[in-house]
Parts: sequence; C-alpha cells; structure tokens
Amino acid sequence: MPAVFLAVLLSSSLLSGCLVRFMYDWLDVYAAWKIDDYFDITRSQKSSLYSELDTIIAWHRKSELSKYSAFLREISAAAEKPLSEAQVEDFLDRAYGMSRVLLQHSAPSMNRLAAELTDDQIASYVLDRTRHQQNDRKDFMQDSGVKAHRKFKKQLVSSLEYTLGGIEPSQQYYVDTLAGWYVIIYPKWLEYEELWVNELARTFRERGTPAFEKDIILLFLNAPELGGGKYSGFIRMYNDKLVRWISDFSARLTPEQREHFRERLDDLADELDSIGR
Repeated sequence: MPAVFLAVLLSSSLLSGCLVRFMYDWLDVYAAWKIDDYFDITRSQKSSLYSELDTIIAWHRKSELSKYSAFLREISAAAEKPLSEAQVEDFLDRAYGMSRVLLQHSAPSMNRLAAELTDDQIASYVLDRTRHQQNDRKDFMQDSGVKAHRKFKKQLVSSLEYTLGGIEPSQQYYVDTLAGWYVIIYPKWLEYEELWVNELARTFRERGTPAFEKDIILLFLNAPELGGGKYSGFIRMYNDKLVRWISDFSARLTPEQREHFRERLDDLADELDSIGR
C-alpha cells in the first residue's frame, strides 16, 4: 500500500545510522516480544519463533538489504527534481513488490508458527483486534474525527519537519489537505479494518495448510482482492489520491529541503549496505 510506503519513506529518514543498526540487530527480540504480547506464547513456541526469525533475518540481511539501499539511492537521485506521478507510482509499486517478496519468503515460517498456536491463543488475539477496531470507531464517532485529524496532522508534521529539516508556511496547505482527506476516508478504513479482522480469523483456521500462506500474504499486503475485492475501488482511489499528493508536494520542496531529504536517504542506504556486509 502506498500509505505504508509513505510512512516508511518518511520515518526511515528519521533514523540515524546507529539507530538503524541497533534496530536491525535486535529485530528478532523485538518481533518475539510483539508476538508474545499478541498471543502470550509458551516457552516451546518462543523457541520455535526465534529459530524461524533467525533464518528469515539471515536471508534478509544477505539477499535483500542491498536491494533496499540501491532503491533508496534511486529515489534520492530522482528527488533532485520534482517527482512526477508516474515516478511516484513506480516507486510505490516496486516497494509493494519488495514487501511481497519478504512475505512470500516468510509465509512458510509463519504457517509453521501459526500451526503451533492453540485455538484459545488465536481467539484471544482476534478478540483483542476486534475490540481495538471497535474502540477506534467509537472514538472517531464521538468527536466527528476531530481527534483523529489532530493526531494524524501532528504525526505528519513531525515526520516532515525532521525529514525535510522544516516546513515552509506555503506548504502548510498541503499538510492540511492530506490531514483533512484522511478524516474523510477514515470511516471507510474502519469498515475495511473490520473486514480485515474477519479475514484474519478465517485465515487462522487454515493454519498448517497451503491456503494459509496465500491468504496471509494478501492480508499483510492489504491486497485489493481481499474479501472478494469488495474494497478494490476504494483502495484504488486511495492510492491514486496519495500518488498525486506526493507528486504535488515534491514539486514544492525548497532546494534546502530537497538536499536534506536526499542526504537522509543516502545515509540510510549507506548504513543498510554496512549492515548487509
């Protein structure tokens, strides 16, 4: 999803080289902690989890990091000038493809791990996701999205300021536009999240079978065909709108912002190369 990539593109530039290395070196511990928080896994399940994570991370370090660094440098070079919609769409599609490669490689491990989970562990996780989704809906309806608008705008401004070195007054309009649009479409995303949780519960019932690996990839990619394609039109509209916004905003960067952004991408690419060696 472009939304995911936009978040990665912005947040990745926030990370210093040392922090990137620290996060990558401790990725297995963090992932295990999150999964344990979700499922309250047993000692035996945790042992299996670390074994699978170590294998995935070793493959990722050897095979994928160099591709990511090359990709970041390509974006940096292109960002010397305003990005066209075609360029943005191409970058997003390729980032989506990289995510798919990672998920395809990880799906067999995810299937083996999911097969070790009990029905109670899965039911507890699905219930927690359902409650979280319901709370999001309740919070949004209580103030007509005012809090959601404020939260999203704050996050966007914070990311842009650090990524670009600051925001010009003339650029505030585009920040307000994206934040306002986010609130307009948020109810639709809440509907999609409800579908996502239902599909997740169904997919877990397939654990241990080839169908699980196929469907878990669609889930984590937020694929348009999820749920029989019910939201494919909405996702396509969302993607198109975001592509236009990124392209328009890139055309309004100052030379200083453009240089700041490119330096951050280049520094991150250098660090990924270092980690991969």
